Amino acid sequence: MIISAPALIMGNDIDTDTIIPTYALQLSRDPTVFGEYAFHHTIPDFKERGEKILAAGTNFGCGSSREEAVFALMHAEVKAILAPSFAPIFRRNAFNNALPCIEMDTSPITDGDCLEIDFEVHTVFNSTQHTTFSFSLTPPEETLLTKGGLLSLLRERLT
Repeated sequence: MIISAPALIMGNDIDTDTIIPTYALQLSRDPTVFGEYAFHHTIPDFKERGEKILAAGTNFGCGSSREEAVFALMHAEVKAILAPSFAPIFRRNAFNNALPCIEMDTSPITDGDCLEIDFEVHTVFNSTQHTTFSFSLTPPEETLLTKGGLLSLLRERLT
Protein backbone atom coordinates (compact mmCIF):
# COMPACT_ATOMS: atom_id res chain seq x y z
CA MET A 1 0.00 0.00 0.00
CA ILE A 2 1.30 3.44 -0.97
CA ILE A 3 -0.15 6.76 0.23
CA SER A 4 0.80 10.07 -1.38
CA ALA A 5 -0.24 13.56 -0.32
CA PRO A 6 1.22 16.94 0.58
CA ALA A 7 2.47 17.54 4.11
CA LEU A 8 0.63 19.82 6.49
CA ILE A 9 2.83 20.89 9.39
CA MET A 10 1.34 20.75 12.89
CA GLY A 11 2.81 21.67 16.28
CA ASN A 12 3.42 19.78 19.50
CA ASP A 13 0.71 18.58 21.89
CA ILE A 14 -2.21 18.69 19.46
CA ASP A 15 -5.08 17.51 21.65
CA THR A 16 -8.34 15.86 20.67
CA ASP A 17 -10.31 18.98 21.65
CA THR A 18 -8.33 20.90 19.04
CA ILE A 19 -8.89 18.16 16.47
CA ILE A 20 -12.66 18.23 17.01
CA PRO A 21 -14.44 20.62 19.38
CA THR A 22 -16.72 19.11 21.99
CA TYR A 23 -19.84 20.88 20.71
CA ALA A 24 -19.48 19.15 17.32
CA LEU A 25 -20.00 15.79 19.02
CA GLN A 26 -23.49 16.88 20.04
CA LEU A 27 -24.54 17.83 16.50
CA SER A 28 -24.53 14.35 15.01
CA ARG A 29 -23.49 10.75 15.65
CA ASP A 30 -22.64 10.32 11.95
CA PRO A 31 -18.81 10.06 11.76
CA THR A 32 -18.75 11.60 8.27
CA VAL A 33 -20.07 14.86 9.73
CA PHE A 34 -17.09 15.14 12.08
CA GLY A 35 -14.77 15.90 9.16
CA GLU A 36 -16.52 19.25 8.74
CA TYR A 37 -15.36 20.25 12.24
CA ALA A 38 -11.75 19.03 12.15
CA PHE A 39 -9.53 21.85 13.44
CA HIS A 40 -12.59 24.10 13.23
CA HIS A 41 -11.17 26.75 15.58
CA THR A 42 -7.54 26.69 14.48
CA ILE A 43 -7.53 25.84 10.74
CA PRO A 44 -10.95 26.86 9.36
CA ASP A 45 -10.23 25.56 5.83
CA PHE A 46 -8.72 22.25 7.02
CA LYS A 47 -11.09 19.95 5.12
CA GLU A 48 -11.07 22.11 1.99
CA ARG A 49 -7.31 21.64 1.66
CA GLY A 50 -8.01 18.13 0.32
CA GLU A 51 -5.88 15.06 0.91
CA LYS A 52 -3.02 15.58 3.33
CA ILE A 53 -0.46 13.86 5.49
CA LEU A 54 -0.02 15.54 8.86
CA ALA A 55 3.58 16.10 9.94
CA ALA A 56 3.17 16.86 13.62
CA GLY A 57 5.32 17.46 16.65
CA THR A 58 5.41 15.39 19.80
CA ASN A 59 2.41 14.00 21.71
CA PHE A 60 -0.13 14.16 18.88
CA GLY A 61 -3.66 13.23 19.99
CA CYS A 62 -3.26 13.95 23.68
CA GLY A 63 -6.22 14.85 25.86
CA SER A 64 -9.44 12.90 25.96
CA SER A 65 -9.65 9.43 24.48
CA ARG A 66 -12.47 10.25 22.07
CA GLU A 67 -12.46 8.13 18.96
CA GLU A 68 -14.35 10.90 17.15
CA ALA A 69 -11.04 12.76 16.72
CA VAL A 70 -9.84 9.95 14.47
CA PHE A 71 -13.12 10.00 12.51
CA ALA A 72 -12.82 13.77 12.07
CA LEU A 73 -9.34 13.42 10.59
CA MET A 74 -10.29 10.53 8.33
CA HIS A 75 -13.34 12.36 6.97
CA ALA A 76 -11.28 15.52 6.45
CA GLU A 77 -9.03 13.56 4.06
CA VAL A 78 -6.05 12.96 6.37
CA LYS A 79 -4.28 9.95 4.88
CA ALA A 80 -1.66 9.45 7.62
CA ILE A 81 -0.04 11.20 10.56
CA LEU A 82 3.70 11.43 11.09
CA ALA A 83 4.99 12.49 14.51
CA PRO A 84 7.86 11.77 16.91
CA SER A 85 5.29 10.54 19.46
CA PHE A 86 1.56 9.97 19.87
CA ALA A 87 -0.77 9.79 22.83
CA PRO A 88 -1.17 6.01 23.31
CA ILE A 89 -4.99 5.91 23.24
CA PHE A 90 -5.16 8.13 20.16
CA ARG A 91 -2.65 5.91 18.36
CA ARG A 92 -4.64 2.81 19.23
CA ASN A 93 -7.91 4.42 18.09
CA ALA A 94 -6.25 5.46 14.84
CA PHE A 95 -4.92 2.00 14.00
CA ASN A 96 -8.25 0.43 15.01
CA ASN A 97 -9.74 2.58 12.24
CA ALA A 98 -6.88 2.02 9.77
CA LEU A 99 -5.48 5.56 10.03
CA PRO A 100 -1.68 5.18 9.97
CA CYS A 101 0.32 6.86 12.74
CA ILE A 102 4.02 6.72 11.98
CA GLU A 103 6.57 7.61 14.62
CA MET A 104 9.47 9.50 13.08
CA ASP A 105 11.39 12.75 13.23
CA THR A 106 9.28 15.26 11.32
CA SER A 107 11.61 18.25 11.72
CA PRO A 108 13.07 18.00 8.17
CA ILE A 109 9.59 18.14 6.58
CA THR A 110 8.25 21.51 5.46
CA ASP A 111 4.68 22.56 4.73
CA GLY A 112 3.53 21.37 1.32
CA ASP A 113 6.32 18.83 0.76
CA CYS A 114 5.11 15.95 -1.41
CA LEU A 115 5.25 12.79 0.69
CA GLU A 116 4.89 9.16 -0.33
CA ILE A 117 4.49 6.45 2.30
CA ASP A 118 5.25 2.92 1.18
CA PHE A 119 3.99 0.44 3.75
CA GLU A 120 5.53 -2.55 2.03
CA VAL A 121 9.11 -1.29 2.42
CA HIS A 122 8.37 0.96 5.44
CA THR A 123 9.62 4.23 4.00
CA VAL A 124 8.48 7.82 3.76
CA PHE A 125 9.85 9.46 0.62
CA ASN A 126 9.86 13.25 0.48
CA SER A 127 9.95 13.92 -3.27
CA THR A 128 10.26 17.67 -2.70
CA GLN A 129 13.53 17.29 -0.79
CA HIS A 130 14.57 13.92 -2.31
CA THR A 131 14.98 12.30 1.11
CA THR A 132 13.81 8.95 2.45
CA PHE A 133 13.04 7.97 6.03
CA SER A 134 12.47 4.48 7.39
CA PHE A 135 9.84 3.53 9.96
CA SER A 136 8.57 0.43 11.68
CA LEU A 137 5.17 -0.86 12.67
CA THR A 138 4.24 -3.69 14.99
CA PRO A 139 2.68 -6.82 13.45
CA PRO A 140 -0.75 -5.96 14.94
CA GLU A 141 -0.56 -2.43 13.47
CA GLU A 142 0.34 -3.87 10.06
CA THR A 143 -2.60 -6.26 10.26
CA LEU A 144 -5.05 -3.50 11.21
CA LEU A 145 -3.90 -1.32 8.29
CA THR A 146 -3.97 -4.20 5.82
CA LYS A 147 -7.42 -5.39 6.90
CA GLY A 148 -9.00 -1.91 7.03
CA GLY A 149 -9.25 -1.60 10.80
CA LEU A 150 -10.47 -3.62 13.75
CA LEU A 151 -14.15 -3.91 12.75
CA SER A 152 -13.23 -5.15 9.25
CA LEU A 153 -10.81 -7.64 10.75
CA LEU A 154 -13.45 -8.93 13.17
CA ARG A 155 -16.06 -9.21 10.42
CA GLU A 156 -13.61 -11.21 8.32
CA ARG A 157 -12.82 -13.57 11.18
CA LEU A 158 -16.49 -14.11 12.03
CA THR A 159 -17.50 -15.12 8.49
